[in-house]
Amino acid sequence: MKDFDAVQSELADYTRTLSYDRAGIGLSEELDNERTVDHLADELQKILDKENIHAPYILVGHELGAFIVRWFTHAYPNQVAGIVMIDPAYEGFMDTLRNTRSAEQRRRMKDMVDLGIVNMPKATRKELEHLKKDEELLRTAKLPTTIPITLITSDRFSNTDRKVGASSEAIARWITFLEQLKEQAPQLKHVEAKMNSARIHQEEPQLVITEIRSLLEIIRPKPTPEPDEVPQDSTQVDSASSIQD
Repeated sequence: MKDFDAVQSELADYTRTLSYDRAGIGLSEELDNERTVDHLADELQKILDKENIHAPYILVGHELGAFIVRWFTHAYPNQVAGIVMIDPAYEGFMDTLRNTRSAEQRRRMKDMVDLGIVNMPKATRKELEHLKKDEELLRTAKLPTTIPITLITSDRFSNTDRKVGASSEAIARWITFLEQLKEQAPQLKHVEAKMNSARIHQEEPQLVITEIRSLLEIIRPKPTPEPDEVPQDSTQVDSASSIQD
């Protein structure tokens, strides 16, 4: 829940915010079900209902959280007013790592991943075990074209990235993923952070805050002018979106 403290503490001055620990992580009790992205999205919907936080929502997801954001939007399209994805996981990511590294790089990576997974909470390990199924599910979920979407990424094309083993093929696959998102949702706004870290919301929180506030400005209803303030030949357009304060 504390991962987004720097972002959430400031945004709370402008809108109602919610962070939560997924089941089995942090302070949340474990659930005995398959930890796939469809279940994770359904659990988020139940949390929102229980807390009486009414749609529409701006969903903000980092890495695996972006999978949840995308599936939630697919499953509950009428509840989502805007999306922000921060360095998202993407379909084929693990295949990219396996197919674009040397044998020695893959061995070192496997050692690090295995060690990291062993030290992770049980629920996190179960989520990672289902990544392949998550990718299959996400391939059936298209981004909507009717709501604002912002994608914030780190500098994945830097020389630093290449030095640690990112091949031209890996970078090409990342570019292809971005292009596919843009094809699904031409309105998507892509913002690149200055650093090469994936934890943009912690190292450059003001960038994330600015982009979320920009979405708020887009989807919030504009004040209706008093009758004597409306020009005679103007046409007034009612906003179809709102957001809870």
